[in-house]
Amino acid sequence: MAGINLRGETSGSVEITSPAVAGDTTITLPTTNGTLVVEQTDRVSFASSVGIGTTQPEHALVVADTAVLSRIRIRNDTASSGRYASLNLKTAGFDNGWSIYSEYNSSDTDNYLKIFKGDGTGTHMYFKDPAEVGIRSAFYHVDSNGSDNGDSCFGFVSTSSNPGFKIKSNGSERLRIEADGDLRLCNDDAGTNYGGIRGWDASTGNMIIDADKSATGSAGSNLIIRCRGTEKLRVQNNGRVGINTDVPAHMLVLHTVSTTGYSTATGETPNPNTLLHLENQNGNDDAGVDNFVAAEFSVGRGATSQGWLGYTRTANNQGAFFIKQRNAASSYPETIRFPSSGGVTFGGGANTANTLDDYEEGTWTPTVESAGSIGSPQYNCTYTKIGRLITINADIHALTDTSSSNAIVCGGLPYIPSGSNGEWSAVCHGERYDSSHIVAFIQNDGGWRIRFRTGVGSGNYADLTHAALNDASDNNLRFTLTYEVL
Repeated sequence: MAGINLRGETSGSVEITSPAVAGDTTITLPTTNGTLVVEQTDRVSFASSVGIGTTQPEHALVVADTAVLSRIRIRNDTASSGRYASLNLKTAGFDNGWSIYSEYNSSDTDNYLKIFKGDGTGTHMYFKDPAEVGIRSAFYHVDSNGSDNGDSCFGFVSTSSNPGFKIKSNGSERLRIEADGDLRLCNDDAGTNYGGIRGWDASTGNMIIDADKSATGSAGSNLIIRCRGTEKLRVQNNGRVGINTDVPAHMLVLHTVSTTGYSTATGETPNPNTLLHLENQNGNDDAGVDNFVAAEFSVGRGATSQGWLGYTRTANNQGAFFIKQRNAASSYPETIRFPSSGGVTFGGGANTANTLDDYEEGTWTPTVESAGSIGSPQYNCTYTKIGRLITINADIHALTDTSSSNAIVCGGLPYIPSGSNGEWSAVCHGERYDSSHIVAFIQNDGGWRIRFRTGVGSGNYADLTHAALNDASDNNLRFTLTYEVL
């Protein structure tokens, strides 16, 4: 048989030639009018491989082309919503298999490329332009118990009791995003040992970071922040906060081992070892006077008592520390100020009349005057100076003149008293060793000196003499005297 000639009813024909060699199963269409059309209701079967564009198909179906854009098109020519063009993949023993299809949806301008089970149970993955990918289940299988099939994988946990998305590494769950949006950092496959970051609380609008979401978690659940492997901040579960320490003994501890807390060479430049820096940048070098920065203290709820410890700018490159506190009238007056000039001002502000700018402690050596010999007396004498007020204490003993009628007079005051010539500057009580009461006073009679009077008889006073120190057991003179200084 030389071949087959197929003739149309109205025009043309197609000649299918016979194989050139016996046993050859090749059927060749002519180069003109070489299209083979099979009606939709028909089926075409091939016993072996089919090659399109190749004479040696290495698989059941091979389509070969040398064009720049080579494609196989599966087309649905019905332009209505819900129409698909699909490719079904099936293996023996697997009913229906899987399908890859393009879906037309009249409610969306974009078509979808979808992957679904061939039985039509739903889309498992889709691609949509621009750059949108949807996944229905997971990258790995998760059953109703939340188990998976891999040691290092991620996917959705589809359990009704604890749904969410988890990441698993080295056989244990490491991260989970729960159904309520909380982020959990896990240390085991069960997801029960974790130190989580909770996330946003929808009821309060707060962003929450939680070392242990469960109220029944480990007693050692602390929030720790490290930098380059070294702990820098710790929030303990008891509420204490430590910076540069992992054992805060108080509610807030800022720790450093530096020997310099501030820089004296560059006073306006904070030293990195300063533990706490409060700053108000309002104003420049010649403005912003009376602006201040402060730490506030508050006690109580509702009707609170408040106070501030702060620093205020008084002038260019000058300032003062201050204390403000609430009073009974619910105002907040300044009660104490520490000006840059030194001292302490009571009553607030620049009230220099209420400034205490001097405090001093020391020793002094009195000079005992006598017409006779005083020998080598011993002294134990101190003074305390607070502002203009000075208090002296004296213990004088071992005087050799214990018999003359000369009055005891002491000079050598540590500070010159205030007052004019001849006036008594101050009076106080002293006591001899034998408990005789004396009166001491300061008088300027050619020099500031301490004089003493003692009671004689009924209400009569006389100068305390050296003979009055003639006591069998001791000859000490002790007194305390307070006076004002210039």
